[in-house]
Amino acid sequence: MSVIPTVIDQHAEEAAFLWHLRDQAVRAPNYSLVDIRRLDNRVEAHLDGLRVAGSEGWNIAWKAAQEKAEPGELFTVGVLAFESGERERTEHVLKLVVTKPALGRAVASALGWLPETIASARLASLMVNPLPTVRRIGLAGYAIRRLNPGSVLEKALNDTDLDLRSRALKMAGEMGYSVWLPLLKKHLAIGHLGCRFQAAWSGALLAGDAACVTELQSIALTESGYKQRAAEVAVRRLDVPAANRWLTMLASLPGSERLAVVGIGALGDPVNVPRLLDWMKQPPLARVAGEAFAFITGADFAALNLEGNAPDGFEPGPNEDALDENVSMDPDEGLPWPDLVKVTRWWASNQGKFSKGTRYLLGKPITVEWLQEVILKQRQHFRLGAAIELAIRQPKTGLPEMRSSR
Repeated sequence: MSVIPTVIDQHAEEAAFLWHLRDQAVRAPNYSLVDIRRLDNRVEAHLDGLRVAGSEGWNIAWKAAQEKAEPGELFTVGVLAFESGERERTEHVLKLVVTKPALGRAVASALGWLPETIASARLASLMVNPLPTVRRIGLAGYAIRRLNPGSVLEKALNDTDLDLRSRALKMAGEMGYSVWLPLLKKHLAIGHLGCRFQAAWSGALLAGDAACVTELQSIALTESGYKQRAAEVAVRRLDVPAANRWLTMLASLPGSERLAVVGIGALGDPVNVPRLLDWMKQPPLARVAGEAFAFITGADFAALNLEGNAPDGFEPGPNEDALDENVSMDPDEGLPWPDLVKVTRWWASNQGKFSKGTRYLLGKPITVEWLQEVILKQRQHFRLGAAIELAIRQPKTGLPEMRSSR
């Protein structure tokens, strides 16, 4: 069968681009599970075009990966290499990742894309690789697929490579492995920020351990990385009065206002709505305050005609969290601008439906049944929050994987 190089080039370019778009979409406020599935179908169609092209499809995709060394290109060749079972292709991909470890997340995503019948063997082979970067990718692949890695997790939890150990500490929480709580707590004083955060995050998620929650609060206050993720779990594990006191303190600290806004949305106590309305007056905080308002009340800004216009001349800044996966220059991209007059009027008409001191998500008190419905039907921001809440209530089942459309 003859192949047309320009068509194959397009398949390679589109597969890489669409995966990049998907990678942003799974954390975006304006994408739903249905939207993610549509993107997945488009990615798969272009991957299939490369598969049909055989060796020529691989050669063109691999050339693009070498030249660009970008995550989307690595995802594409990762899928092709792992599916083919050809050792040389897999070694090419892994060697490139070892030279650029930041690309490892894309290759781990490729492992999550594989058919079930192929994935287990590929993951097992990565975990016996002598290079810790490769083993970290393998462990991430197990976590993405929510597969039990067996004894290799214990080895990774004690590995001398702290980046690999950090990934293992995260996996303990993701998978609901509370047996590792004593080991998690031993890492709360470690100097490696990634290990310290992941240990605290997993310990708080699994058991609400007080020392782990306190460490998350400290990270949120003192570190430039992980602060939002730390705050989002900490406020969900504190009792409501303690969480409100901490959020009040955050709001009073110059530079921590945004963190307070996000925390208020995660907590869900309507007592904080007046603060959110005040923050909606400030352009740098207006959209994220609107999102926090929606987290609590369930108000759909588009459906209720609560959207306004961006202020003239407003220039967004980059995300301040150096370790946040959202690398957009505008961290609030996709969020609506609230019309303060309309939002205030809506709240005045609806605040009687809410009780101060009760935690709400999208306008309803938080229950397991409601969280499951949110995960099924809502946008990614809300689904991610609901997944954390569900893991807290059902720790043995682990954290639902919100990046998957399956």
